[in-house]
Amino acid sequence: MNNNLLDLAVNPSQYDSTDLNWTASSGLELSPRSEMIWECISPYENLWKGKTVLDIGTGTGWMLNRFLELGAIKVTGVEPSQKSILLGRKSFPKVTFVETSFDKYAGTSDAFNLISSILSFSHIRDVDGSFKKIAELLTSLGKFLLIIQNYEYGQAERHGYEISKQVLSEREVVVSVKRKICVMTDILRKSEVYIEAALNQGLTMESHQGLHPTKNFIELNPSYQEFENTAIFELMIFKKSG
Repeated sequence: MNNNLLDLAVNPSQYDSTDLNWTASSGLELSPRSEMIWECISPYENLWKGKTVLDIGTGTGWMLNRFLELGAIKVTGVEPSQKSILLGRKSFPKVTFVETSFDKYAGTSDAFNLISSILSFSHIRDVDGSFKKIAELLTSLGKFLLIIQNYEYGQAERHGYEISKQVLSEREVVVSVKRKICVMTDILRKSEVYIEAALNQGLTMESHQGLHPTKNFIELNPSYQEFENTAIFELMIFKKSG
């Protein structure tokens, strides 16, 4: 067991690796996974239409740019990866970027109507502290959109990847996945960890569903055909009380 896996998972420099090339030279070119995620969240446009949005671990800011195109008032992305920030500022100049990790993010004088986190909690060590900050940054009746990796799927043998693990508890495990293009290390948690953290901060759950590979995604990635009935991600929406 590699005792350093947890440190690797929370180290944003893994996204600055020269081996990692999930996006091409332009942030406008999205990976099939990003397109699948957008396909799954696009029906929830009322979450961002006419709203102010903060995205945790925004990457290049592609999703925030789409929020703007579909009616968001103002969008801000927190991102610790210098590589992603440089690409994002070039590709999406209307998005406001803050180059820092969420635990170091100081916020602004204005609260946000929506906060989103798309797979970024896989690289956040302090769940309770982060949910406390999220609750503080949300407006009254504001909402938090969270997408996480499915706990079981994230540990499953698949696609010939080399997978190593570090068990943190009965509900948390760090998984390092060696792909052809890179090695990525993530913290996987059972959904109950996030649900409990939200309830402790007065955030109530409005929706919780598993996200399966979409038809379009499988057409682009036929190896996912065997997982068409498997939730590979989970989507949760929480609401702050008035």
